[in-house]
Amino acid sequence: MRLKQLIKDSEGNNNGRVVAHMLPVLGDTASLLDIGCAEGAHTLRYADQVGVSLDRVRGVELDEHYRVQAAERFETVAVDMEEQELPFSEGTFDVVICNQILEHIKNIRHFIAQVDKVTKNGGYVLFSVPNLAAFHNRLGLLFGWQPRCIKLRTTHVRGFCPRALREFLSLGNRFKIISVRGSGFYPLPSPFSKFFARAFPGLSVYQAVLLQKMVKGDWDFWTKLEDQSAH
Repeated sequence: MRLKQLIKDSEGNNNGRVVAHMLPVLGDTASLLDIGCAEGAHTLRYADQVGVSLDRVRGVELDEHYRVQAAERFETVAVDMEEQELPFSEGTFDVVICNQILEHIKNIRHFIAQVDKVTKNGGYVLFSVPNLAAFHNRLGLLFGWQPRCIKLRTTHVRGFCPRALREFLSLGNRFKIISVRGSGFYPLPSPFSKFFARAFPGLSVYQAVLLQKMVKGDWDFWTKLEDQSAH
């Protein structure tokens, strides 16, 4: 159990590094929003990569314990992304990061609409999620095991395969895909997992997609999408 936790923690940190390295360098006049910023440790890494000063960083965190810690580093707000709106004007941020958040969201159309709204035209959005099609999930399904990324006693309510995620984020041509990266490769420890994640990104533990916003306005496009649950 101890080894399993060490591998999990290592892959979480590795994912944070991969996400940071995917971000563009924009300089200290840029602005950054981290949705689900927790205590803010990864947010500092993102800000350093983008080159933005902390007075131009904002974080969203619903957990009060984490939010208070993050608020010691940069300005934070508590928002229920299932139903509340982000308290920022349209086109506020050059970079919006949603790392390991989308899998917790039931009302995904509202969530994406809010992200679209606050991102500047030409700005960047990065989503990173657990990969439902990861090697260890495929192997587990052969034996009838529940995929790790949507275990029943977790707060994960969605699973994403890489192709489906890219197709969804490309709807309406509102965002252009800039780059896609994988990170982690269970059950291998680092650095072996780093090698295999680069060689076989579609089988990696996490999938990260960097997008650039191409269409201004009409961000409620997402809320008008047809519900496919009945099909």
